[in-house]
Amino acid sequence: MEQSNTIDRPARPLTATGTALVWLAFISGLAALALLMLPGFVFSEDTIGIVVTGAAFVVLLCVGLGSAIVQHARTRVTVYRLALLIWWFLLVCEVIFDRLNDEYHVYQGTFATQAYGEAVMWVLSFITLLLISLQQPSYFGQLFSKSFRWVSLFTLACLASIAYAPGKMYSAAWGFKLLLVVLLLQLCADAMRDFDDVVIFLKTTLWAFLVLTIVPVLVALSNPATAFVEQRLNATPDLLSPLAGSLLLMAMTLYALEKRRIFALAGGTGAVIMILAFGKTGIISGVLGAVIFLVLQKKVMRSVGLLVGLAVLGILILSVTPLGDYLRSYQGGSTFTGRTALWEAALAATRQKLIFGHGYLATYFSWRNSSGLLPGYIHLHNGFVEIAYNNGLVGLGLMLAIHVAMVKNIFSSLRMITILRSREPGNQRVAQAYFLTIGSLALYINVFVEGMFGSSFGGRLMSPFMLFLGLFMMVASVQRLTADLLRHSVSTRDQIPAAWPASAH
Repeated sequence: MEQSNTIDRPARPLTATGTALVWLAFISGLAALALLMLPGFVFSEDTIGIVVTGAAFVVLLCVGLGSAIVQHARTRVTVYRLALLIWWFLLVCEVIFDRLNDEYHVYQGTFATQAYGEAVMWVLSFITLLLISLQQPSYFGQLFSKSFRWVSLFTLACLASIAYAPGKMYSAAWGFKLLLVVLLLQLCADAMRDFDDVVIFLKTTLWAFLVLTIVPVLVALSNPATAFVEQRLNATPDLLSPLAGSLLLMAMTLYALEKRRIFALAGGTGAVIMILAFGKTGIISGVLGAVIFLVLQKKVMRSVGLLVGLAVLGILILSVTPLGDYLRSYQGGSTFTGRTALWEAALAATRQKLIFGHGYLATYFSWRNSSGLLPGYIHLHNGFVEIAYNNGLVGLGLMLAIHVAMVKNIFSSLRMITILRSREPGNQRVAQAYFLTIGSLALYINVFVEGMFGSSFGGRLMSPFMLFLGLFMMVASVQRLTADLLRHSVSTRDQIPAAWPASAH
């Protein structure tokens, strides 16, 4: 998200502890009111989890605001901390609430208790976002500026298409989350002032993905009798492997930046779970991203060592789990596990409403005979096909623009970093920009490859899609900060008299 070059005005300080307490009281009251407004049948044993989760969120807000008050943090820092808290919370809610619903009941407008619970958390997060936006409202003006305008336009296209979607309540709920996340990411971008802020965002995302990958494995292994279903881990392999691959790449990037063992441990955890879940595309995209990250650093031997290590790890896991039997009996390679037939039906159905599509998340209701899709699928296993069906050529064009803008920002940063490294080879900021940029490129390749066979972008706004949008924001922010760094380097050199000796430069 590129920002304007206006002079940053001093942030308004948090003038009183009372203001923060009023915020917390207001948020807590609204959370309680939201629970009271839920339908009566919702209140069951599952409601306890909703209340506990909401209370935990409020407590985390208290901790964040309290630490900011004690440390006399500037408003920008406080706003950024709270925005990161919401971001982390929205990511991990995915494993706290089970959203498995019967499609027919969803179409009729009824949802499971867990779905209502997560919706309450979305509303609570949205209200919190609006409240903290009062302290830094300038980011609203950046929503349609430069590259981020493509994300905003895509969001508007999705929201507009809810009007003719087959399941309007369902689509509206996920459209609300899409709007919430887009606003939240723009706020984060507006609060980023240096590369350290970008690193903090990456760390926050990593810790969320660590929860997202470990919890499903623990749940699956908690009952050895059902740990493996049809010779695969009972934890949605097509989702878990890509999440673990992304965790591996984020950990590699942070380890290159800070050389801390905790990131090496997180990366190792991601590698193990990536293979254990055995989502084939997730493994390929994760390994490809990791190799590219090392090759861009000219660490060819380390990339070879990584491949050997992952191969050994894979052989070990295959030998001690039922995955070996699954691999030997797998016969879906020629059709990409049935995806080719799904894509053929989807493309034919897309032509029926080519310009505007069938409506946001219409693919979730593929069980309906009128959809023209194969029954039993809730997404089309390809992000571009998914968007073309749901939002037509309008949505597809906007998503392609998002991809193009992201790639352009990555390579723009790489070009500027090449210049900066020749000018200031020992500059720590330049090193940060370099690792963040090549780490972003590795993550983008991982998400893109997964998106060609999965749902990492274009469908419901679950964690892979959230990562895609967060990566877009991070890439644009790194490009902006790198451009600022280059301008500063050029202006500094221009101020040095030509008569000075070279050693003084």
